[in-house]
Amino acid sequence: MSGKQPARDSSRIQTEQELRRMNDDWVKALVRADGATLDRIMADDFFFAYPMEGDDKAQFIGDVVSGDVKVEFLTRENVGVRIWGSTAVLTGKGLSKMVLQGPRL
Repeated sequence: MSGKQPARDSSRIQTEQELRRMNDDWVKALVRADGATLDRIMADDFFFAYPMEGDDKAQFIGDVVSGDVKVEFLTRENVGVRIWGSTAVLTGKGLSKMVLQGPRL
């Protein structure tokens, strides 16, 4: 076993912990309508699909901050992180109650 293995494992653990923290921060920011935190966390090419339409990052954050999209609650379970080199994917099951300009989603 190489002496580099523990450092690599430590780096993977730190990356996984950071992604889980960012996911938790994103959920809290959605519920609180915290535009600054959403802007910091979300990728520039973010896209959110609603029934019959969709928003890019700026529009989505604007809708959340204005109340056009209201997230009453959002929970996550079975959250997992997979890391391949410099790429990571966070997956999970979510349950939410959202209001989109009136109708609930």
